Amino acid sequence: HEGAGYIVMEYVGGKSLKQILKQRMRDNNGVYAALPVDQALAYLLEVLPAFQYLHDLGLVYCDFKPDNLIQVGDAVKLIDLGGVRRIDDEDSAIYGTVGYQAPEVAEVGPSVASDIYTIGRTLVVLCMEFRGYQGTYLHTLPPPESTPLFQQHDSLYWLIAKCCAADPADRFASADELRTQLLGVLREVVAARTAGTALTSAASVLFE
Repeated sequence: HEGAGYIVMEYVGGKSLKQILKQRMRDNNGVYAALPVDQALAYLLEVLPAFQYLHDLGLVYCDFKPDNLIQVGDAVKLIDLGGVRRIDDEDSAIYGTVGYQAPEVAEVGPSVASDIYTIGRTLVVLCMEFRGYQGTYLHTLPPPESTPLFQQHDSLYWLIAKCCAADPADRFASADELRTQLLGVLREVVAARTAGTALTSAASVLFE
């Protein structure tokens, strides 16, 4: 306009999951208050189709974290697409965040597998106070035997462990595949606290 460039963008109201976590912490007298597991799973369940859409277009998101998922009413939106790049792009800058970025990205670049990794790390941060995620556990998970969340929710642990496997080939092959398994874990979590409900979901095609 009058010689100056600008971008017209959709206004996305609401709060990011990071803001929601901060508010929960303030309401809890400064003590970390993780989201209920079923709520965290539901948030990611809603946004995974957006990842699949990007991947189908040959794009990777690169920098997923709680800051970049906004709750708008009953819906969620994936924001901040500034780090999105083509899977075959070997020249553009790579954006990521310490503690969320997959270990292989620095050498081989981002991929569908590295996006899956960021989703797994985000899920841990939403569900518990993940101390050391940018240090001691930069590229690993806390041991299940000393992590109450993983002890209480075995299926959730295996889901996250598969998302965050050291070898990209061991992770979920697609966002749709992850979504199918995540839905099964969500059903199990809800069933565990619902009287008269079967405690097992449909058989998994990914786990024995």
